[in-house]
Amino acid sequence: MDSSSSSLYPPPAVPMKLHFENREKLLKHLRENLYSSSRPLHGFVLLQGGHEQTRYCTDHEDLFRQESYFAYLFGVREPGFYGAIDVATGKSILFAPRLPAEYAVWMGEIKSSSYFEGIEKF
Repeated sequence: MDSSSSSLYPPPAVPMKLHFENREKLLKHLRENLYSSSRPLHGFVLLQGGHEQTRYCTDHEDLFRQESYFAYLFGVREPGFYGAIDVATGKSILFAPRLPAEYAVWMGEIKSSSYFEGIEKF
C-alpha cells in the first residue's frame, strides 16, 4: 500500500509564499471595506489557531487538525498558536505556545522559534 494514500500521512508542504499571498488578499479586501466605509486603515486581525483535545479527560489526544482559516493564512500545523496581522503595514506576528521540556517526552521534539520565523517574514 502506498503511504501517500493513508489519511494519516501528512499532506505535502505548501510554499510559505502562498500563505503570504492569502494574507495579502485578506488585507486588500479589508482595506477596501474600511476605505469605502470611511474608517481608518489601522488595527489588527487576531486569529486563534486550533488546540489539542483529549478524549474524556484521559491521556488520549484526538488527531489534531488545524483551524482552517488559521492554516490558510499562516500555514502553521501545530496547535496552540495565535496570529496577528497589522492592517496598516501588512506585517504578521505569530504567538507560539510556551511548552515545558516534559512535553517532548510524550509528544516529540519541541520546534524552536527559528523553525517558524519564515512564516510571518515571507
